[in-house]
Amino acid sequence: MVSSTTLGLLCWPIDDYDDSAFLMGSRMMRAGAFPYTGFYTHYGPLGYGVQSAFSGFIASPAVALRACQAAFFCLVAAIALALAGRLDAASRAWPATLVLLLLLSALAALASFCGLMFVLVAIAAAAMPEPAGGRSELGWAAAAGAAIAGAFLTRPAFGLYAASAVAAVTLAAEDGPARRGMATAVAAIGAVIVVWLLLYRSISPAAAVQATLIFPARLSSAGLRYRHGPFVLAPAPLAVVFGLLIGSFPLAWVLGLRDRRANRIAAAAFALTGLCPLILRSSERPARVAAWIAVLVLLLAVLVVVVSRRTLGSHAPLRAAALFGVCSAAFGHYFWTRQDRPHFAPMIVLGVVAATLSAFAMSARARWTVAIVFAAGALVLLPMAGLFPIERLWTGGVRQIGRRTDEKASFSQSIWPCDDVPPDMAAAVRAADERSDPGSRFVAVASHQSRTEQDPILLFLVSRRLPYTRWYAYDPGVQTSPEVQREMILELRRSRSDAAVVWPAGDYQESSPAGAPAPALTPFDLEFRNLYAAPVARYGRFALCRTGGR
Repeated sequence: MVSSTTLGLLCWPIDDYDDSAFLMGSRMMRAGAFPYTGFYTHYGPLGYGVQSAFSGFIASPAVALRACQAAFFCLVAAIALALAGRLDAASRAWPATLVLLLLLSALAALASFCGLMFVLVAIAAAAMPEPAGGRSELGWAAAAGAAIAGAFLTRPAFGLYAASAVAAVTLAAEDGPARRGMATAVAAIGAVIVVWLLLYRSISPAAAVQATLIFPARLSSAGLRYRHGPFVLAPAPLAVVFGLLIGSFPLAWVLGLRDRRANRIAAAAFALTGLCPLILRSSERPARVAAWIAVLVLLLAVLVVVVSRRTLGSHAPLRAAALFGVCSAAFGHYFWTRQDRPHFAPMIVLGVVAATLSAFAMSARARWTVAIVFAAGALVLLPMAGLFPIERLWTGGVRQIGRRTDEKASFSQSIWPCDDVPPDMAAAVRAADERSDPGSRFVAVASHQSRTEQDPILLFLVSRRLPYTRWYAYDPGVQTSPEVQREMILELRRSRSDAAVVWPAGDYQESSPAGAPAPALTPFDLEFRNLYAAPVARYGRFALCRTGGR
């Protein structure tokens, strides 16, 4: 599984935005820039730092990213095997381990994989059964805390999701002074402080909180980052079915408790997710409503743990199922506030593992019901869940490796298909670099900035030069704000680049309604057209502009 996933990853090209933004951030850190002041990001510095370590000894950015993802996959596989070996002498946890590794393979190519791996390490360490009061018990608790700190410093929201699950199950399922919970909390807080002081003390904590928690919350609550899933706008009965299928993943594990009170609470959460699509499409502020619904489902999942604390305290596999299940419910916030594949997959993986861990305690009827529902969900939701990296091996990946071994690779001399860059993009960047001073900054802009949603950050990654602006990662409403416009104009003037690449803005944003007026030019657009003449060359979708039209 590990070797197949690694080869599949090396056959999976990086995407224009998420992967490229992650790699670009690590490159900026290697150049001495820090998040928030040196480049715009919502995420913590640790993920970029970890990726920087891999990029330091692997020349190709794409191969470095895939190597980092493969290394984290191996780490979680080792911890999952250790957890399976300790949970149950009858090996009831082995099926859950195999399911986890299989599903993790589907997530391995996501840019969020690094942060998610810290979450999984935290959950697995917190689930590790040990004799009460033993040294190893506190050791695993401290490991869980350190992993929560890693998740928080990589993707702050992920750290909060993991902390909510570990806190709920640890405090509710244990009696006495909750030594394990205290050890986890102290380790988490201590690790954040130590890592920050050692590596990131030049970053203002206030700026970090503003960039990683407050600002994203404002964007989400205002609806700027919200995205309807296709199922939300389906006919009402079908939308409800989709909502119920999605809701089954973080809640199915509860059937293993065989507790009527827990089943009633889970049923309420299940019904709420079924109605969620109807609520969202009739709401004027669906992003804010989605967040509140997700929080309510999480609170109901925590309430299940509270009413079942005696059962969970005496059954290690069920306690592990509760940890994965509550964490899956927490990731519901990640999904419902932006309903696309990268935000959907983590909730499914955690939920399926939770249900598999608790399946041994379910009745035969419940096991068959969960299996049928999950199978139906897999078939119906497969387009949203996406394909596995392993799939690339038998759909041309091996053939590509053989061909690239015999031919000279176009980008980084690598034989791995993950290095592939669209030819028109590579040609445009090469032309801009050749026509500009190597000490200048690389300039690439949209054809207009009246709306900003995403952009081909891969352009900046391919260039030999650093970006002209710290705002190279486009976000809805950010680059069009007056303050950022003014800063980008100053950065553009200081770039000293004789050539610039222009991409069609419409390729990286949702289509405008039919009959919509032509986009108005922003101050940045006007300044760019003042500095750079009309295109002097075209490379597929991309245009090359030069100062003075030379």
